[in-house]
Amino acid sequence: MVDFKSLYQPNVEKFRMKSNEQAIGLCIDHDDTNESFSMDMVNGLCYCHACGFKANAYQFAVAVNHPNPREYIVDVNGVGNVDQPPAVSTITPKQANGQVPSPKPNPHIDLNKAVEQYQLELIKNEDWYHEKYGYVIIQDKFLDIGGGIDEKKRLVFAEHSKDGEYECLQTHKSSKYGNNKKCKWFLQHLFPNHDHTKDLFFVEGHKDACVLHSYEHQVTSTTTGCNSIPRTPDGFDLMWLQYYTGWIYIVYDHDEYGYAGAYKLANEIIKLFPSHKVAVGQWDKNLREGFDIFDSFDKNPAKYQEFKDAVLNAKVIKPYVPDTLGRFKVIAGVDADKREYKKTFQMIETLMPENAQIIIGGTKGCNKSALAMQWGGSLACNLPSFLDFKIKKTDVSCLYIDTEIGENLALERREMLVHNFGDKWDAGANKRFNMITLDASSENETGIFQSIEESIILFNPDVVFLDCLYNIAEGEDISKNHNVSKITTIITKLKYKYNITPIIVAHATKGNYEQGLVSDRIAGGSHLQNWAEHIILITESGIEDNLRLMRIDKSRSIAYPKCYYGIELDESTFQLSNAGIIENPKAHMISPDKKHKWALALGNMLDEFTTLDFRNQVECIMHMSDRTARNWLTDMARCHIIEDVGYGKWKKKLRLIQEEDE
Repeated sequence: MVDFKSLYQPNVEKFRMKSNEQAIGLCIDHDDTNESFSMDMVNGLCYCHACGFKANAYQFAVAVNHPNPREYIVDVNGVGNVDQPPAVSTITPKQANGQVPSPKPNPHIDLNKAVEQYQLELIKNEDWYHEKYGYVIIQDKFLDIGGGIDEKKRLVFAEHSKDGEYECLQTHKSSKYGNNKKCKWFLQHLFPNHDHTKDLFFVEGHKDACVLHSYEHQVTSTTTGCNSIPRTPDGFDLMWLQYYTGWIYIVYDHDEYGYAGAYKLANEIIKLFPSHKVAVGQWDKNLREGFDIFDSFDKNPAKYQEFKDAVLNAKVIKPYVPDTLGRFKVIAGVDADKREYKKTFQMIETLMPENAQIIIGGTKGCNKSALAMQWGGSLACNLPSFLDFKIKKTDVSCLYIDTEIGENLALERREMLVHNFGDKWDAGANKRFNMITLDASSENETGIFQSIEESIILFNPDVVFLDCLYNIAEGEDISKNHNVSKITTIITKLKYKYNITPIIVAHATKGNYEQGLVSDRIAGGSHLQNWAEHIILITESGIEDNLRLMRIDKSRSIAYPKCYYGIELDESTFQLSNAGIIENPKAHMISPDKKHKWALALGNMLDEFTTLDFRNQVECIMHMSDRTARNWLTDMARCHIIEDVGYGKWKKKLRLIQEEDE
């Protein structure tokens, strides 16, 4: 038996034996503090219960740079005597070579014996592969079992379940041996270790996959040919791709069947995940038919330029748009025009590109919902402008989806909206502006997005306002990218399926007022900002109660100004209006807490006061430090609230903070 303790004990921190057969310690693959790493002293397997890292003794030895990891390649019983062939060899040379007919293999063979043969032959041929191709060989990658009448070398690939169990052995371009020969994703047991922000490659066949994997690319392949896609009872087995945000490249062989299979897979992926980045590799047309990734690496392992060119010239696959809706054919005129003519149409000049993915992000209490409702009402009423931005499209149908304020408040705000628009509302807007509001007391368990889609079908809107992101997440942590990705994928599908312009209302994180209006303050993770094509930010002024500051922070499709706009709220009518450009926005970027403290400090100051007067107030009465007093004077001067008139004297400059405001 192999002494596994001699391998694990020196390389695992806090190693200790829990029994004669099992040990625990700190995982080598992550910053472990809880002794999550379990080691089997009988067969050499190890597993981390915290991060999911698992390996056999050979793989562990490679990971810790053991000088001779091959001594830990063992059979299924932990026996390291690999010089003698196994008592039972499931794969005979004749079967592996296919030279003579042989009976169909028993589908219920002892797979452990097959794995044992697999491990033995790895040792025989490891040096040959390393010298010829420079691969980093471990038993999970690919190897040569050798043998046969003509001693032709053949490759054998181990196919795993998602849990990492051996299910089948595939002899290259020959037979399969094992209990599960169905189409599956090759190397799928490595998916949990993928970095979802990095590129993923789909290739044609085990050999191409092993080449890329040995060069540390994230890669997979189907196990039954380029025209196959693994299935689950619910459809194609593609849901594991939902969290990938890097590029997905499909690089199949350079022939008719390879390209057909690649486009088939690409279209299925983009149909399921319209916001994913998917592209099909394009080989140089001058290459021979059937040229593949292995050929490129074999030709020049150091550069493999043909493969690089195929990726650089890859064709991007656009999101799926249905050709039919029931018995009707879709003639998507606007969408067709966009494909031919790249200029984006602005429904509202500067403020609203058509079919863009728009976010309204704002702080608590800054009237984001009022802004969204007035926005939709202005479009529906065919007003000439909204907040002094020119409206360029008429008869726009809008659907406002409320998940926050409830039916009573929604109706109250709608009544004020109707009152502000007067006769223009009755001239058709009452049919073009519709609302649904979330009923928190309902026991109906219908999914929120199913209800949203049904309402889109019912009202057929051009623009959909979703207020707000936090609530449609239904309790998921929206600071996590993978949770936000689920939402944006569904909204993108709805956008293309029903040709709408989606506008999401999102909250800003607390604090950081002095940063100004920047998209980094939107709650929703980096994925939300990457998904958005147009972002509008709004916040309360820290000075004027009825003043909000608004700016456009990002737009992928149109030019936009970088200035801050002053938006005034008329509380009597709940109406927002554009007061003009804010020349000194930092003067208004004051947190409520700082505003309160500054007001206390200035409340007892005359219109003109000295530094000593101010320090007495801050240090003696408010019990703050001398440094705080000096910093406050500097900050208030920078914000133009006070003015330095020289000789240690200051003058109140703006009516921004007065005692009665408190």
